[in-house]
Amino acid sequence: MTATVHRTSRAHRPVPVRRVVTNGVVTDEPPSRRIWLWAGIAALASFLFGYFSAVAAVAQLFITDELRLGTIEQVAVVAVLPVGAVVGALGGGRLGDRVGPRRALLPAAALFLVGGLLAAVTPDLGILLAALLIQGLGAGLGAVTVPRYLSEIAPAERRRELLVLGQVMFLTGLVSAYVAHLLCAPDSAWRWMFGLGLAPGLLLLAGLAVVPESPVWLEGRGRLRAARRVLAREFGDSTADIHLFRLQQARRGVPQSIAPQRISAGTTRALLTVGVMLAVAGVLFTLHSPEACLITLGSLTGLVFAQYWMFGAGLIRERAKVRQVFRRYPR
Repeated sequence: MTATVHRTSRAHRPVPVRRVVTNGVVTDEPPSRRIWLWAGIAALASFLFGYFSAVAAVAQLFITDELRLGTIEQVAVVAVLPVGAVVGALGGGRLGDRVGPRRALLPAAALFLVGGLLAAVTPDLGILLAALLIQGLGAGLGAVTVPRYLSEIAPAERRRELLVLGQVMFLTGLVSAYVAHLLCAPDSAWRWMFGLGLAPGLLLLAGLAVVPESPVWLEGRGRLRAARRVLAREFGDSTADIHLFRLQQARRGVPQSIAPQRISAGTTRALLTVGVMLAVAGVLFTLHSPEACLITLGSLTGLVFAQYWMFGAGLIRERAKVRQVFRRYPR
């Protein structure tokens, strides 16, 4: 949101001065473009989630030939990652509360790197399943941490765009996995498909060194000076105190403890129930489908709906808190 005022120069000519309104605060400068850099680095966790999820499916045919897998083993290869993602998502919210969203992304990056490396050099099925489970833990952790971080660093006027960025990166990861499949399929180089995922994982781990902690989390922990420094980098030093004051005002309106918001009632219960049923149905479908294409199709069906369950289960505890934080600034 912008407004234009006019000043009078010595020649009595009106000089337009651009005023920017950010979170209801009038300033001479727009929010720093660094926000997009920080958001892009954090969203790499969403990219890796999409990439490794798809690679586990598209590489399954080559893995089957090399490791001589049976039907149940093929199902396990594509099902173990979403299982790990569910577990990671359930613990991601508490970890983010304890150490901060930025620091919570550090173990997610490490899990992606360790899982990708193990999958690329695995000698047998057991290590491959362990690698995929590790990747799933990182995926679930990133799935609940990335949206929280993006929402807490974003100005109200740019929050929608930054949240969409996380979803776009996830879909980009899916597409990138199929591109990697096209490049590696002629040589059946499925290990390279996993190995290529190490590059964005390293970029995420290195990029987190320049990404600041969430000012909302810092303010909630009483680290006001650190929160102000981040806000000054985002919105300028002249208005950092105003933004910090608004965060404090919003915090006073949030209950100290928020109970789970009726996790067994209404839409939430229906979402979780349908998601779990369809995920299980996708896996059971594969048990009666020896054809590789049907195995992949059924497992991907389970993966997609398991993600819906994971997001719902991982974020339900934070729903009321996030809603209050979103309201800290007028839209």
